[in-house]
Amino acid sequence: MKRIIIVIVALVLVLGAVFAQQARYRNGVFTSVQTRAQPAAPADPVGGNVTVATTIRNNRITAVVITASTDTDDYLNIVRGFLIPSIIEANSPDVDVLAGATGTSRAVMEAVQDALNQAIR
Repeated sequence: MKRIIIVIVALVLVLGAVFAQQARYRNGVFTSVQTRAQPAAPADPVGGNVTVATTIRNNRITAVVITASTDTDDYLNIVRGFLIPSIIEANSPDVDVLAGATGTSRAVMEAVQDALNQAIR
């Protein structure tokens, strides 16, 4: 009888773990438009929108693409080269903001968070 109870408890624990692993996020590409913060330096472009497409597959951020922006290539290249890989690696927009592209970094991070919010089951 003890063995049967142990087997049943083990089965319940395994099934509980399997069901707990169900996806938190829907798969798909989620688009968000965020307003870039007012720049600190007068020579910077003033504000503007950043449009970001975030791809989620199997509960992971697999791609983050800036599809439109009023920013210069200098800012966008910094964000594409450093921030986006950090977001994908962390599977979260909660990463360090990049100095030199602070407004764009924050807008992209907010866009990814918005995409995650859209994808919640």
